[in-house]
Amino acid sequence: MAEITQIAIYGKGGVGKTTITTNLAICLAEAGERPMLVGCSPKSDTTALLLGGKPAKPVVLDNIQARGSSKIAVQACVHIGYQGIACLEAGGPPPASGCAGRGVYHTLQLVKKFRILEENKITYAIYDAIADVVCGGFSLPMHNDFASTVYIVTTAEMMSLYAANNICNAALTVNKGQSEALQIGGLILSGRNIPAETTIVEEFAALLGLPVIAYIPRSDLVPAAEACKSTVVALYPESTLAQDFRDLAENLHDPHGVRPTPIPPLESLDIITDLIYTHQSEDKVLSASKPLLSPAISQSNRLSTIPPLRRIAIYGKAGIGKSTTSSNLSAALAKMGRRVLQVGCDPKRDSVAQLVHCLPPTILEQLTRQHQHSNTEDIPLESMFFEGFNNVICAESGGPPPGVGCAGQGVLLSLEFIEKREVIDKFQIDFSVFDVLGDVVCGGFAQPIRAGYCREIYVVINEEPLSLVVTNNILRAVEKLNHEGVDVGLGGLINNQRNESGGNEIVVSFAEKVGVPVIEHIPRSSLILAAEARRQTVMEAFPESQIASLYRRLAQAILDNRAIHVPHAFQDAEEIFDLVSAQALTRV
Repeated sequence: MAEITQIAIYGKGGVGKTTITTNLAICLAEAGERPMLVGCSPKSDTTALLLGGKPAKPVVLDNIQARGSSKIAVQACVHIGYQGIACLEAGGPPPASGCAGRGVYHTLQLVKKFRILEENKITYAIYDAIADVVCGGFSLPMHNDFASTVYIVTTAEMMSLYAANNICNAALTVNKGQSEALQIGGLILSGRNIPAETTIVEEFAALLGLPVIAYIPRSDLVPAAEACKSTVVALYPESTLAQDFRDLAENLHDPHGVRPTPIPPLESLDIITDLIYTHQSEDKVLSASKPLLSPAISQSNRLSTIPPLRRIAIYGKAGIGKSTTSSNLSAALAKMGRRVLQVGCDPKRDSVAQLVHCLPPTILEQLTRQHQHSNTEDIPLESMFFEGFNNVICAESGGPPPGVGCAGQGVLLSLEFIEKREVIDKFQIDFSVFDVLGDVVCGGFAQPIRAGYCREIYVVINEEPLSLVVTNNILRAVEKLNHEGVDVGLGGLINNQRNESGGNEIVVSFAEKVGVPVIEHIPRSSLILAAEARRQTVMEAFPESQIASLYRRLAQAILDNRAIHVPHAFQDAEEIFDLVSAQALTRV
Protein backbone atom coordinates (compact mmCIF):
# COMPACT_ATOMS: atom_id res chain seq x y z
CA MET A 1 0.00 0.00 0.00
CA ALA A 2 1.26 3.48 -0.85
CA GLU A 3 2.43 5.73 1.98
CA ILE A 4 -0.36 7.73 3.56
CA THR A 5 -0.04 11.51 3.34
CA GLN A 6 -0.72 13.15 6.70
CA ILE A 7 -1.01 16.90 7.30
CA ALA A 8 -2.20 19.04 10.21
CA ILE A 9 -4.04 22.31 9.81
CA TYR A 10 -3.82 24.76 12.69
CA GLY A 11 -5.14 28.26 13.21
CA LYS A 12 -6.65 30.54 15.81
CA GLY A 13 -10.28 29.91 16.61
CA GLY A 14 -12.65 31.83 14.38
CA VAL A 15 -10.32 32.20 11.38
CA GLY A 16 -12.24 29.74 9.18
CA LYS A 17 -10.02 26.73 9.73
CA THR A 18 -12.83 24.17 9.83
CA THR A 19 -14.49 25.73 6.78
CA ILE A 20 -11.22 25.29 4.92
CA THR A 21 -10.53 21.73 6.10
CA THR A 22 -14.02 20.44 5.22
CA ASN A 23 -13.97 21.97 1.74
CA LEU A 24 -10.39 20.79 1.26
CA ALA A 25 -11.38 17.22 2.12
CA ILE A 26 -14.10 17.30 -0.55
CA CYS A 27 -11.66 18.62 -3.16
CA LEU A 28 -9.18 15.85 -2.35
CA ALA A 29 -11.97 13.27 -2.72
CA GLU A 30 -12.87 14.77 -6.09
CA ALA A 31 -9.21 14.38 -7.11
CA GLY A 32 -9.30 10.65 -6.38
CA GLU A 33 -7.91 10.59 -2.84
CA ARG A 34 -9.50 8.65 0.01
CA PRO A 35 -9.36 11.33 2.74
CA MET A 36 -10.05 11.11 6.46
CA LEU A 37 -10.76 14.32 8.40
CA VAL A 38 -9.82 13.99 12.07
CA GLY A 39 -11.31 16.59 14.41
CA CYS A 40 -8.77 17.26 17.16
CA SER A 41 -10.94 19.33 19.47
CA PRO A 42 -13.23 18.55 22.42
CA LYS A 43 -15.99 20.48 20.62
CA SER A 44 -16.33 17.56 18.15
CA ASP A 45 -17.69 19.88 15.46
CA THR A 46 -15.08 19.66 12.71
CA THR A 47 -16.84 17.09 10.54
CA ALA A 48 -20.49 18.09 11.11
CA LEU A 49 -20.94 19.76 7.69
CA LEU A 50 -19.64 16.64 5.95
CA LEU A 51 -22.29 14.67 7.82
CA GLY A 52 -25.25 16.86 6.87
CA GLY A 53 -25.12 19.00 10.00
CA LYS A 54 -25.19 15.95 12.25
CA PRO A 55 -22.24 15.96 14.65
CA ALA A 56 -20.35 12.66 14.63
CA LYS A 57 -21.62 10.11 17.14
CA PRO A 58 -20.00 8.33 18.78
CA VAL A 59 -16.69 10.15 19.25
CA VAL A 60 -13.55 8.30 20.27
CA LEU A 61 -13.12 9.40 23.89
CA ASP A 62 -16.76 8.66 24.76
CA ASN A 63 -16.73 5.32 23.01
CA ILE A 64 -13.54 3.96 24.52
CA GLN A 65 -14.73 4.99 27.97
CA ALA A 66 -17.95 3.05 27.36
CA ARG A 67 -16.56 0.07 25.43
CA GLY A 68 -12.86 -0.06 26.22
CA SER A 69 -9.83 0.85 24.13
CA SER A 70 -10.39 -1.70 21.41
CA LYS A 71 -10.07 -1.61 17.66
CA ILE A 72 -13.81 -2.18 17.34
CA ALA A 73 -14.57 0.77 19.61
CA VAL A 74 -12.36 3.14 17.59
CA GLN A 75 -13.56 1.85 14.21
CA ALA A 76 -17.16 2.46 15.31
CA CYS A 77 -16.29 6.18 15.48
CA VAL A 78 -15.32 6.33 11.78
CA HIS A 79 -18.32 7.87 10.01
CA ILE A 80 -18.60 8.12 6.24
CA GLY A 81 -19.75 11.52 5.05
CA TYR A 82 -20.15 13.43 1.81
CA GLN A 83 -18.19 12.02 -1.17
CA GLY A 84 -17.23 9.00 0.93
CA ILE A 85 -15.00 11.09 3.22
CA ALA A 86 -14.11 9.29 6.45
CA CYS A 87 -14.83 11.45 9.51
CA LEU A 88 -13.38 10.89 12.98
CA GLU A 89 -13.82 13.10 16.05
CA ALA A 90 -11.52 12.80 19.07
CA GLY A 91 -13.97 14.33 21.52
CA GLY A 92 -13.12 15.50 25.01
CA PRO A 93 -14.24 15.30 28.62
CA PRO A 94 -17.60 16.76 29.70
CA PRO A 95 -17.55 20.57 29.97
CA ALA A 96 -15.94 21.85 33.19
CA SER A 97 -14.02 18.65 33.93
CA GLY A 98 -10.83 16.89 32.96
CA CYS A 99 -8.04 17.68 30.51
CA ALA A 100 -9.33 18.98 27.18
CA GLY A 101 -6.45 17.41 25.26
CA ARG A 102 -7.15 13.91 26.57
CA GLY A 103 -9.39 12.99 23.64
CA VAL A 104 -6.76 14.02 21.08
CA TYR A 105 -4.04 12.08 22.90
CA HIS A 106 -6.01 8.83 23.15
CA THR A 107 -7.46 9.11 19.65
CA LEU A 108 -4.17 9.56 17.85
CA GLN A 109 -2.45 6.87 19.87
CA LEU A 110 -5.23 4.37 19.12
CA VAL A 111 -5.41 5.36 15.45
CA LYS A 112 -1.72 4.49 15.25
CA LYS A 113 -1.96 1.32 17.36
CA PHE A 114 -4.88 -0.19 15.47
CA ARG A 115 -3.78 1.08 12.03
CA ILE A 116 -7.14 2.79 11.53
CA LEU A 117 -5.94 4.75 8.49
CA GLU A 118 -4.72 1.57 6.79
CA GLU A 119 -7.84 -0.39 7.72
CA ASN A 120 -10.02 2.25 6.05
CA LYS A 121 -7.73 2.47 2.99
CA ILE A 122 -7.08 6.15 3.68
CA THR A 123 -4.61 7.87 1.35
CA TYR A 124 -4.76 11.36 2.86
CA ALA A 125 -5.30 12.23 6.55
CA ILE A 126 -6.09 15.78 7.66
CA TYR A 127 -5.83 16.67 11.36
CA ASP A 128 -7.91 19.76 12.17
CA ALA A 129 -6.27 20.97 15.38
CA ILE A 130 -7.31 23.63 17.85
CA ALA A 131 -4.54 26.21 18.03
CA ASP A 132 -5.56 28.72 20.68
CA VAL A 133 -4.13 26.20 23.12
CA VAL A 134 -1.04 24.57 21.64
CA CYS A 135 -0.37 22.57 24.82
CA GLY A 136 1.03 19.06 24.97
CA GLY A 137 -2.24 17.37 23.97
CA PHE A 138 -3.13 19.66 21.09
CA SER A 139 0.41 19.60 19.71
CA LEU A 140 0.29 15.81 19.29
CA PRO A 141 -0.70 15.93 15.57
CA MET A 142 2.71 17.56 15.01
CA HIS A 143 4.62 14.58 16.40
CA ASN A 144 6.28 11.69 14.56
CA ASP A 145 3.89 9.06 13.13
CA PHE A 146 1.26 11.69 12.45
CA ALA A 147 1.53 14.87 10.36
CA SER A 148 4.87 15.62 8.77
CA THR A 149 3.67 18.97 7.45
CA VAL A 150 1.65 21.70 9.18
CA TYR A 151 -0.35 24.42 7.44
CA ILE A 152 -1.54 27.49 9.31
CA VAL A 153 -4.77 29.32 8.55
CA THR A 154 -4.63 33.00 9.44
CA THR A 155 -6.29 36.33 8.84
CA ALA A 156 -4.53 39.70 8.80
CA GLU A 157 -5.87 40.42 12.30
CA MET A 158 -3.40 40.99 15.09
CA MET A 159 -4.27 38.04 17.35
CA SER A 160 -4.59 35.63 14.44
CA LEU A 161 -1.03 36.45 13.37
CA TYR A 162 0.08 36.22 16.98
CA ALA A 163 -1.43 32.72 17.22
CA ALA A 164 0.24 31.72 13.93
CA ASN A 165 3.60 32.74 15.36
CA ASN A 166 2.90 30.67 18.50
CA ILE A 167 2.12 27.64 16.32
CA CYS A 168 5.51 28.00 14.64
CA ASN A 169 7.17 28.23 18.06
CA ALA A 170 5.32 25.06 19.07
CA ALA A 171 6.63 23.34 15.95
CA LEU A 172 10.21 24.23 16.93
CA THR A 173 9.62 22.85 20.43
CA VAL A 174 8.23 19.61 19.02
CA ASN A 175 11.14 19.29 16.58
CA LYS A 176 13.67 19.28 19.41
CA GLY A 177 12.35 15.90 20.54
CA GLN A 178 12.00 14.27 17.13
CA SER A 179 14.36 12.45 14.83
CA GLU A 180 12.48 13.66 11.75
CA ALA A 181 11.95 17.39 11.36
CA LEU A 182 8.40 18.69 11.19
CA GLN A 183 7.87 21.12 8.31
CA ILE A 184 5.58 24.14 8.03
CA GLY A 185 4.02 24.06 4.57
CA GLY A 186 2.94 27.69 4.66
CA LEU A 187 0.18 30.11 5.53
CA ILE A 188 -3.37 30.02 4.17
CA LEU A 189 -4.85 33.51 4.19
CA SER A 190 -8.51 33.50 5.16
CA GLY A 191 -9.82 36.83 3.90
CA ARG A 192 -11.74 39.24 6.14
CA ASN A 193 -11.93 42.22 3.76
CA ILE A 194 -9.34 43.98 5.90
CA PRO A 195 -7.38 46.83 4.28
CA ALA A 196 -4.05 45.61 2.86
CA GLU A 197 -4.64 42.10 4.24
CA THR A 198 -2.69 40.36 1.48
CA THR A 199 0.32 42.65 1.96
CA ILE A 200 0.24 42.29 5.75
CA VAL A 201 0.15 38.48 5.65
CA GLU A 202 2.82 38.26 2.95
CA GLU A 203 5.18 40.47 4.95
CA PHE A 204 4.42 38.51 8.13
CA ALA A 205 5.11 35.25 6.28
CA ALA A 206 8.45 36.63 5.09
CA LEU A 207 9.42 37.35 8.71
CA LEU A 208 8.76 33.69 9.53
CA GLY A 209 10.43 32.39 6.37
CA LEU A 210 7.17 30.88 5.11
CA PRO A 211 5.24 31.05 1.84
CA VAL A 212 1.61 32.13 1.56
CA ILE A 213 0.18 29.21 -0.41
CA ALA A 214 -3.45 30.28 -0.82
CA TYR A 215 -5.89 33.14 -0.43
CA ILE A 216 -9.47 32.20 0.44
CA PRO A 217 -11.58 35.37 0.15
CA ARG A 218 -14.42 36.23 2.49
CA SER A 219 -17.72 35.24 0.88
CA ASP A 220 -21.42 35.14 1.73
CA LEU A 221 -21.45 31.66 0.19
CA VAL A 222 -19.86 30.24 3.34
CA PRO A 223 -22.64 31.15 5.82
CA ALA A 224 -25.23 30.37 3.13
CA ALA A 225 -23.84 26.84 2.73
CA GLU A 226 -23.47 26.31 6.47
CA ALA A 227 -27.08 27.42 7.01
CA CYS A 228 -28.02 24.56 4.67
CA LYS A 229 -25.81 22.16 6.68
CA SER A 230 -23.39 21.88 3.79
CA THR A 231 -20.16 23.23 2.32
CA VAL A 232 -19.35 25.63 -0.50
CA VAL A 233 -17.82 22.97 -2.76
CA ALA A 234 -20.84 20.69 -2.29
CA LEU A 235 -23.55 23.33 -2.65
CA TYR A 236 -21.91 25.80 -5.05
CA PRO A 237 -19.47 23.62 -7.03
CA GLU A 238 -19.20 26.01 -9.97
CA SER A 239 -18.46 29.10 -7.85
CA THR A 240 -15.15 30.94 -7.90
CA LEU A 241 -14.76 30.19 -4.19
CA ALA A 242 -15.11 26.45 -4.83
CA GLN A 243 -12.32 26.75 -7.40
CA ASP A 244 -10.17 28.52 -4.78
CA PHE A 245 -10.56 25.47 -2.53
CA ARG A 246 -9.66 23.16 -5.44
CA ASP A 247 -6.54 25.22 -6.13
CA LEU A 248 -5.58 24.86 -2.48
CA ALA A 249 -6.05 21.09 -2.69
CA GLU A 250 -3.80 21.00 -5.73
CA ASN A 251 -1.13 22.96 -3.87
CA LEU A 252 -1.28 20.49 -0.96
CA HIS A 253 -1.31 17.35 -3.09
CA ASP A 254 2.38 16.77 -2.49
CA PRO A 255 3.06 18.35 0.94
CA HIS A 256 6.43 19.89 1.58
CA GLY A 257 7.56 22.77 3.71
CA VAL A 258 10.34 24.57 5.52
CA ARG A 259 11.67 25.08 9.01
CA PRO A 260 10.13 28.37 10.22
CA THR A 261 11.96 31.24 11.89
CA PRO A 262 9.27 32.49 14.27
CA ILE A 263 9.44 35.75 16.17
CA PRO A 264 10.39 35.33 19.85
CA PRO A 265 7.11 35.38 21.82
CA LEU A 266 7.87 38.46 23.90
CA GLU A 267 8.71 40.51 20.81
CA SER A 268 5.90 39.22 18.62
CA LEU A 269 3.09 41.60 19.56
CA ASP A 270 5.18 44.73 18.98
CA ILE A 271 6.39 43.47 15.59
CA ILE A 272 2.95 42.35 14.45
CA THR A 273 1.16 45.53 15.53
CA ASP A 274 3.88 47.65 13.90
CA LEU A 275 3.34 45.68 10.68
CA ILE A 276 -0.43 46.16 10.76
CA TYR A 277 -0.17 49.80 11.81
CA THR A 278 2.16 50.58 8.93
CA HIS A 279 -0.42 49.45 6.37
CA GLN A 280 -3.69 50.37 8.06
CA SER A 281 -3.23 53.76 9.68
CA GLU A 282 -2.57 57.18 8.19
CA ASP A 283 -1.85 58.61 11.63
CA LYS A 284 1.84 58.00 12.38
CA VAL A 285 1.97 59.83 15.70
CA LEU A 286 1.41 56.81 17.93
CA SER A 287 4.00 54.67 16.16
CA ALA A 288 6.77 57.03 17.18
CA SER A 289 6.22 56.51 20.89
CA LYS A 290 5.12 53.15 22.22
CA PRO A 291 3.28 53.32 25.56
CA LEU A 292 5.12 51.51 28.34
CA LEU A 293 3.84 49.51 31.28
CA SER A 294 3.19 51.53 34.39
CA PRO A 295 3.52 49.37 37.50
CA ALA A 296 2.43 52.19 39.81
CA ILE A 297 -1.17 51.50 40.88
CA SER A 298 -3.15 54.73 41.17
CA GLN A 299 -5.85 55.17 43.81
CA SER A 300 -7.38 58.28 42.18
CA ASN A 301 -10.21 56.63 40.28
CA ARG A 302 -12.42 55.55 43.19
CA LEU A 303 -16.09 56.12 43.86
CA SER A 304 -16.79 58.02 47.07
CA THR A 305 -19.31 55.29 47.89
CA ILE A 306 -17.84 51.88 47.14
CA PRO A 307 -20.37 49.53 45.52
CA PRO A 308 -20.51 45.83 46.36
CA LEU A 309 -17.76 43.70 44.83
CA ARG A 310 -18.73 42.23 41.45
CA ARG A 311 -16.82 39.41 39.81
CA ILE A 312 -17.83 38.37 36.30
CA ALA A 313 -16.40 35.91 33.81
CA ILE A 314 -16.50 36.53 30.06
CA TYR A 315 -16.48 33.32 28.02
CA GLY A 316 -16.80 32.69 24.28
CA LYS A 317 -15.43 30.84 21.29
CA ALA A 318 -11.88 31.70 20.30
CA GLY A 319 -11.86 34.43 17.66
CA ILE A 320 -15.32 35.67 18.65
CA GLY A 321 -14.01 39.03 19.92
CA LYS A 322 -14.07 38.11 23.60
CA SER A 323 -10.88 39.90 24.63
CA THR A 324 -11.86 42.97 22.59
CA THR A 325 -15.23 42.96 24.35
CA SER A 326 -13.66 42.41 27.78
CA SER A 327 -11.09 45.18 27.36
CA ASN A 328 -13.58 47.75 26.10
CA LEU A 329 -16.01 46.74 28.84
CA SER A 330 -13.31 47.16 31.50
CA ALA A 331 -12.35 50.57 30.09
CA ALA A 332 -16.00 51.68 30.10
CA LEU A 333 -16.60 50.42 33.65
CA ALA A 334 -13.52 52.28 34.86
CA LYS A 335 -14.73 55.47 33.18
CA MET A 336 -17.96 55.06 35.18
CA GLY A 337 -15.95 55.14 38.40
CA ARG A 338 -15.39 51.46 39.07
CA ARG A 339 -12.03 50.17 40.19
CA VAL A 340 -11.58 47.37 37.67
CA LEU A 341 -9.31 44.33 37.59
CA GLN A 342 -9.11 42.38 34.31
CA VAL A 343 -7.42 38.98 34.38
CA GLY A 344 -6.65 37.16 31.13
CA CYS A 345 -7.27 33.42 31.63
CA ASP A 346 -5.68 32.14 28.44
CA PRO A 347 -2.14 30.92 27.69
CA LYS A 348 -1.93 33.31 24.72
CA ARG A 349 -1.58 36.16 27.26
CA ASP A 350 -3.35 38.61 24.94
CA SER A 351 -6.41 39.64 26.95
CA VAL A 352 -5.11 42.95 28.34
CA ALA A 353 -2.79 43.90 25.46
CA GLN A 354 -5.14 46.67 24.28
CA LEU A 355 -5.27 48.14 27.79
CA VAL A 356 -1.53 48.14 28.59
CA HIS A 357 -0.39 48.44 24.94
CA CYS A 358 1.93 45.42 25.07
CA LEU A 359 2.20 41.82 26.28
CA PRO A 360 2.81 42.06 30.03
CA PRO A 361 4.73 39.47 32.05
CA THR A 362 2.35 36.76 33.24
CA ILE A 363 1.64 35.52 36.75
CA LEU A 364 2.77 32.00 35.83
CA GLU A 365 6.05 33.33 34.41
CA GLN A 366 6.80 35.23 37.59
CA LEU A 367 5.88 32.29 39.81
CA THR A 368 8.07 29.99 37.70
CA ARG A 369 10.98 32.45 37.57
CA GLN A 370 10.91 32.95 41.32
CA HIS A 371 10.15 29.36 42.25
CA GLN A 372 13.00 29.52 44.75
CA HIS A 373 10.78 31.66 46.93
CA SER A 374 9.08 29.25 49.29
CA ASN A 375 6.72 32.06 50.29
CA THR A 376 4.86 33.86 47.51
CA GLU A 377 4.65 36.88 49.81
CA ASP A 378 8.19 37.65 48.62
CA ILE A 379 7.04 38.28 45.04
CA PRO A 380 6.11 41.94 44.46
CA LEU A 381 2.60 42.41 43.08
CA GLU A 382 3.93 45.13 40.76
CA SER A 383 5.75 42.44 38.77
CA MET A 384 2.41 40.86 37.81
CA PHE A 385 -0.26 43.58 37.96
CA PHE A 386 -0.11 46.66 35.76
CA GLU A 387 -2.15 49.80 35.33
CA GLY A 388 -3.68 50.21 31.91
CA PHE A 389 -6.00 52.67 30.20
CA ASN A 390 -8.52 54.37 32.52
CA ASN A 391 -6.58 52.96 35.50
CA VAL A 392 -7.76 49.39 34.86
CA ILE A 393 -5.58 46.95 36.79
CA CYS A 394 -4.41 44.26 34.37
CA ALA A 395 -2.93 40.80 34.72
CA GLU A 396 -2.38 37.73 32.54
CA SER A 397 -2.43 34.24 34.01
CA GLY A 398 -0.26 32.87 31.18
CA GLY A 399 0.50 29.27 30.36
CA PRO A 400 3.30 26.90 29.40
CA PRO A 401 5.42 27.49 26.28
CA PRO A 402 3.67 26.49 23.02
CA GLY A 403 3.85 22.74 22.46
CA VAL A 404 4.25 21.54 26.04
CA GLY A 405 2.46 21.31 29.36
CA CYS A 406 -1.14 21.84 30.48
CA ALA A 407 -2.73 24.98 29.07
CA GLY A 408 -5.03 25.48 32.07
CA GLN A 409 -2.21 25.36 34.62
CA GLY A 410 -1.68 29.12 34.59
CA VAL A 411 -5.35 29.85 35.30
CA LEU A 412 -5.46 27.64 38.38
CA LEU A 413 -2.20 28.95 39.87
CA SER A 414 -3.08 32.57 39.11
CA LEU A 415 -6.46 32.41 40.81
CA GLU A 416 -4.90 30.80 43.85
CA PHE A 417 -2.24 33.53 43.94
CA ILE A 418 -4.82 36.33 43.62
CA GLU A 419 -6.75 34.86 46.53
CA LYS A 420 -3.72 34.17 48.71
CA ARG A 421 -2.22 37.63 48.23
CA GLU A 422 -5.60 39.36 48.71
CA VAL A 423 -5.16 41.28 45.46
CA ILE A 424 -8.80 42.37 45.35
CA ASP A 425 -8.52 44.09 48.74
CA LYS A 426 -5.03 45.52 48.30
CA PHE A 427 -5.91 47.27 45.04
CA GLN A 428 -9.39 48.13 46.34
CA ILE A 429 -11.06 46.43 43.40
CA ASP A 430 -14.84 46.61 43.18
CA PHE A 431 -15.31 45.03 39.73
CA SER A 432 -13.32 42.05 38.42
CA VAL A 433 -13.45 40.80 34.83
CA PHE A 434 -12.05 37.34 34.13
CA ASP A 435 -11.56 36.85 30.37
CA VAL A 436 -11.62 33.09 29.81
CA LEU A 437 -10.92 30.94 26.76
CA GLY A 438 -14.18 29.22 25.82
CA ASP A 439 -13.19 26.71 23.13
CA VAL A 440 -11.83 24.43 25.82
CA VAL A 441 -14.09 24.26 28.87
CA CYS A 442 -11.82 21.82 30.69
CA GLY A 443 -11.14 21.74 34.41
CA GLY A 444 -8.53 24.51 34.24
CA PHE A 445 -10.55 26.96 32.19
CA ALA A 446 -13.67 26.26 34.23
CA GLN A 447 -11.80 27.16 37.41
CA PRO A 448 -12.99 30.80 37.61
CA ILE A 449 -16.56 29.55 38.00
CA ARG A 450 -15.93 26.13 39.58
CA ALA A 451 -13.92 27.57 42.47
CA GLY A 452 -16.46 30.30 43.17
CA TYR A 453 -14.42 33.24 41.88
CA CYS A 454 -17.26 34.26 39.55
CA ARG A 455 -20.96 33.69 40.08
CA GLU A 456 -21.97 35.78 37.08
CA ILE A 457 -21.08 34.76 33.50
CA TYR A 458 -21.50 36.54 30.19
CA VAL A 459 -20.88 34.74 26.91
CA VAL A 460 -19.80 36.49 23.70
CA ILE A 461 -21.62 34.93 20.78
CA ASN A 462 -22.41 35.45 17.11
CA GLU A 463 -24.78 33.95 14.55
CA GLU A 464 -22.41 31.32 13.12
CA PRO A 465 -23.31 27.67 13.86
CA LEU A 466 -19.97 26.77 15.42
CA SER A 467 -20.14 29.80 17.72
CA LEU A 468 -23.53 28.57 18.92
CA VAL A 469 -22.15 25.05 19.44
CA VAL A 470 -19.29 26.36 21.61
CA THR A 471 -21.67 28.63 23.53
CA ASN A 472 -23.92 25.64 24.15
CA ASN A 473 -20.94 23.72 25.57
CA ILE A 474 -20.29 26.60 27.97
CA LEU A 475 -23.94 26.53 29.01
CA ARG A 476 -23.68 22.78 29.58
CA ALA A 477 -20.70 23.46 31.85
CA VAL A 478 -22.79 25.94 33.86
CA GLU A 479 -25.63 23.43 34.12
CA LYS A 480 -23.22 20.72 35.27
CA LEU A 481 -21.70 22.95 37.94
CA ASN A 482 -25.15 23.92 39.19
CA HIS A 483 -26.02 20.25 39.58
CA GLU A 484 -22.82 19.88 41.61
CA GLY A 485 -23.96 22.67 43.95
CA VAL A 486 -21.91 25.58 42.53
CA ASP A 487 -23.92 28.81 42.66
CA VAL A 488 -23.27 30.17 39.17
CA GLY A 489 -25.41 31.37 36.29
CA LEU A 490 -25.59 33.44 33.10
CA GLY A 491 -25.98 37.20 33.29
CA GLY A 492 -26.60 37.26 29.55
CA LEU A 493 -25.30 36.82 26.02
CA ILE A 494 -23.37 39.52 24.13
CA ASN A 495 -23.96 39.32 20.38
CA ASN A 496 -20.73 40.37 18.66
CA GLN A 497 -21.94 40.31 15.06
CA ARG A 498 -19.69 38.63 12.51
CA ASN A 499 -21.47 39.82 9.37
CA GLU A 500 -22.50 43.32 8.39
CA SER A 501 -25.87 41.92 7.29
CA GLY A 502 -26.78 41.10 10.87
CA GLY A 503 -28.02 37.65 11.83
CA ASN A 504 -29.41 38.95 15.12
CA GLU A 505 -32.54 36.84 14.74
CA ILE A 506 -30.47 33.63 14.95
CA VAL A 507 -28.84 34.74 18.21
CA VAL A 508 -32.16 35.92 19.67
CA SER A 509 -33.83 32.63 18.75
CA PHE A 510 -30.96 30.66 20.33
CA ALA A 511 -31.18 32.81 23.47
CA GLU A 512 -34.91 32.16 23.79
CA LYS A 513 -34.36 28.41 23.48
CA VAL A 514 -31.70 28.30 26.21
CA GLY A 515 -33.45 30.78 28.50
CA VAL A 516 -30.76 33.45 28.65
CA PRO A 517 -31.27 37.09 27.53
CA VAL A 518 -29.21 38.92 24.92
CA ILE A 519 -28.06 42.06 26.72
CA GLU A 520 -26.36 43.85 23.81
CA HIS A 521 -25.76 43.62 20.06
CA ILE A 522 -22.32 44.90 18.98
CA PRO A 523 -22.14 45.46 15.20
CA ARG A 524 -19.04 44.67 13.15
CA SER A 525 -16.90 47.82 12.93
CA SER A 526 -13.69 48.74 11.15
CA LEU A 527 -12.87 51.00 14.11
CA ILE A 528 -12.15 47.92 16.23
CA LEU A 529 -9.38 46.83 13.84
CA ALA A 530 -8.10 50.41 13.58
CA ALA A 531 -7.91 50.64 17.38
CA GLU A 532 -6.12 47.29 17.67
CA ALA A 533 -3.57 48.48 15.12
CA ARG A 534 -2.77 51.24 17.62
CA ARG A 535 -2.60 48.70 20.49
CA GLN A 536 -5.65 50.37 22.00
CA THR A 537 -9.28 49.78 22.85
CA VAL A 538 -12.00 51.61 20.94
CA MET A 539 -12.75 53.41 24.21
CA GLU A 540 -9.27 54.95 24.07
CA ALA A 541 -8.76 55.40 20.33
CA PHE A 542 -12.27 56.52 19.32
CA PRO A 543 -14.12 57.51 22.52
CA GLU A 544 -16.80 59.53 20.71
CA SER A 545 -17.65 56.84 18.17
CA GLN A 546 -20.93 54.95 18.01
CA ILE A 547 -19.18 51.68 18.77
CA ALA A 548 -17.67 53.20 21.96
CA SER A 549 -21.15 54.32 23.02
CA LEU A 550 -22.35 50.73 22.61
CA TYR A 551 -19.60 49.46 24.90
CA ARG A 552 -20.64 52.09 27.46
CA ARG A 553 -24.24 50.90 27.12
CA LEU A 554 -23.07 47.31 27.60
CA ALA A 555 -21.18 48.34 30.74
CA GLN A 556 -24.26 50.06 32.11
CA ALA A 557 -26.43 47.03 31.36
CA ILE A 558 -24.04 44.80 33.29
CA LEU A 559 -23.84 47.26 36.17
CA ASP A 560 -27.63 47.38 36.36
CA ASN A 561 -28.08 43.63 36.04
CA ARG A 562 -29.04 41.77 39.20
CA ALA A 563 -30.35 38.56 37.65
CA ILE A 564 -28.52 35.39 36.74
CA HIS A 565 -30.04 32.52 34.82
CA VAL A 566 -29.44 28.79 34.91
CA PRO A 567 -29.54 27.89 31.19
CA HIS A 568 -31.31 25.02 29.51
CA ALA A 569 -28.67 23.98 26.98
CA PHE A 570 -29.40 22.01 23.83
CA GLN A 571 -28.73 18.31 24.41
CA ASP A 572 -27.84 17.65 20.77
CA ALA A 573 -25.76 19.99 18.59
CA GLU A 574 -27.81 18.90 15.58
CA GLU A 575 -30.69 20.95 16.99
CA ILE A 576 -28.49 24.04 16.75
CA PHE A 577 -27.81 23.44 13.05
CA ASP A 578 -31.56 22.97 12.59
CA LEU A 579 -32.24 26.30 14.30
CA VAL A 580 -29.75 28.16 12.09
CA SER A 581 -31.13 26.51 8.98
CA ALA A 582 -34.73 27.39 9.90
CA GLN A 583 -33.82 31.05 10.49
CA ALA A 584 -31.94 31.18 7.17
CA LEU A 585 -35.01 29.85 5.33
CA THR A 586 -37.18 32.45 7.10
CA ARG A 587 -34.93 35.25 5.80
CA VAL A 588 -35.17 33.88 2.26
